[in-house]
Amino acid sequence: MGAMEQRTTRRSTPLLTLIAVSSVLPAYRTCDESVYRSPLEYMGDAWSAAWIAPVFIGAAAIAALSVRALIRKEVDLQTRRLSLAVIGLLLGSTLVTGLMVAFQDNDWPMAGGAVVAAPLAALMIRRARGLSSWKIWDQLLFAFAIAAAGAGPTVFLACSFGSSDVGWGAYVYLGAIAALLLVARPRRNV
Repeated sequence: MGAMEQRTTRRSTPLLTLIAVSSVLPAYRTCDESVYRSPLEYMGDAWSAAWIAPVFIGAAAIAALSVRALIRKEVDLQTRRLSLAVIGLLLGSTLVTGLMVAFQDNDWPMAGGAVVAAPLAALMIRRARGLSSWKIWDQLLFAFAIAAAGAGPTVFLACSFGSSDVGWGAYVYLGAIAALLLVARPRRNV
């Protein structure tokens, strides 16, 4: 029974790691550049870092917590609390930066992802109440996937999808986000 309970975590951890690693892959170039740059290279100031970094740091943190749970063969309360903090920080930074971009630049799609992701992630967390620790963890993994899908870099790259300014690293990142949403989605017990 333990292996079945851990299936989502075992499948999600490589995807979370891939999301974190994609922070150093060539993802985008601006109009005046010939070279694609990684998301880390675009973090030149605090504002950019607050907009870009949380999804990559969050993915690394959730991956580490997943490995910890798999090694211990249990998802303890501390692991769940830390993951809630990571998800909360990601959603908070996404909401704040997305709304600031929307109001300052009249770029509402940047806020749209956060405005949709926040209540959906909260619903997944709420639905975890009363479940076993591994089922709670599955819900938290899906809540993180939803939060990551609504994060600024995801929305920006998805809106730029197919453009010649989008590098292969962006497709790796977007593919990992999509795969995480599929792998971590809640399943019905049949």
